[in-house]
Amino acid sequence: MAAPAYSKEEISALRGIFALYDPDGTGEISSADLESLLQKIGLKQEAARELIERFDVTEPTTVDFAKFLELVKAGQPDQPGEEPDPKVLEFLRILEQYRRKCEKEGNYLEADRAHQQLEMLRKQEEKRQQKAVRARQIAERQDVQIAHNMQYTDFNASWDKYLAEYDRMAQIYIQQMTERHATNLLEFQRKLQSEMAERPPKWSRELLEWRRGEHK
Repeated sequence: MAAPAYSKEEISALRGIFALYDPDGTGEISSADLESLLQKIGLKQEAARELIERFDVTEPTTVDFAKFLELVKAGQPDQPGEEPDPKVLEFLRILEQYRRKCEKEGNYLEADRAHQQLEMLRKQEEKRQQKAVRARQIAERQDVQIAHNMQYTDFNASWDKYLAEYDRMAQIYIQQMTERHATNLLEFQRKLQSEMAERPPKWSRELLEWRRGEHK
């Protein structure tokens, strides 16, 4: 069975999960964390352990991202079936972590936007699984190719639309934040100038006495 090909967005998402176990940014993680990381992206415990043994990373060592990606590809099927798609789970987990991070930082606008994206992706995944069930039923009665087209064509189109919408919303948010920061800076500068104009400087006693001495 061929390993699944990942898009740039999916690889970026996997890097984000990998980075959670690499807080120092060394580009490597401990093999002791590998089982937990593989389970985090949707592999069952038994499957994760089998992969670790197959790739001989059970001894105390480190694993870089390329090796991690190799394990992930080997542990996942070519295409999602009726079970949750591990690729979608990766994005869901990353979005959920991002939402919590925004809430913790008090960025509730972005947290709500991330929540909406989560709900949208969950609904799309539910629809995909429902279509997978229907596709299986059709395949049992009719031609397998018809079922295949029904299962993946609509989902791929929805997935591409979702990524495009998410990128668009991200660009809008970046633009809004840039404009807001510029406006706040301008208001602060005007306020500071106004306060300085209303409150003339107070000269110290030493300076006043020095000036009197000059005029004598």
